[in-house]
Amino acid sequence: YTKIGDRHIGQLTPIPYTTEALKVVVRNTKATMAAMPGRPFLLENISQYFQFDGADYTEPEFFTAVTKRTGCGVLLDVTNLHNNATNLGLNPAKYLDEFPLDSVVQMHLAGSEWIGGKLLDTHGGPVLEPVWDLMSRVVEQSAVRAALVERDQTFELGDLLGEVKRANKVFGKARRS
Repeated sequence: YTKIGDRHIGQLTPIPYTTEALKVVVRNTKATMAAMPGRPFLLENISQYFQFDGADYTEPEFFTAVTKRTGCGVLLDVTNLHNNATNLGLNPAKYLDEFPLDSVVQMHLAGSEWIGGKLLDTHGGPVLEPVWDLMSRVVEQSAVRAALVERDQTFELGDLLGEVKRANKVFGKARRS
């Protein structure tokens, strides 16, 4: 969400993974899908730098529940998954295995930086090696169709194209296996 009441937060903020929030997300997802019949609808996991107290679900459990109840797909931001697991003291590979990989349609990859003791999704540097490893696992374990390398800040076009080529190689290697 981006606001509480009339107060705008100014950035995407993760929702609390509660039963109440699940009902709202399922209702809104179904309404959106009904308004766009026959078109795919994907939900993306966003950066979370903290967890709300009183959660009924983990992030992967929440995404699994939403996809099962609505049939929507997942846009898996592999960088966010890695950063979230790292920031929350979890094993990123195990965290990935808990996500509904059968619902992943697209992936995002981006650079991260350590700032103030947290791994932040800055889109400002190269994709970290552990994120590439997770991407390979997603491609091997799902029917993902596309990946997007995100870069919002200063970058060299050659470096960005190199990451795009690397992502294509990951797809090609997995498809040959």
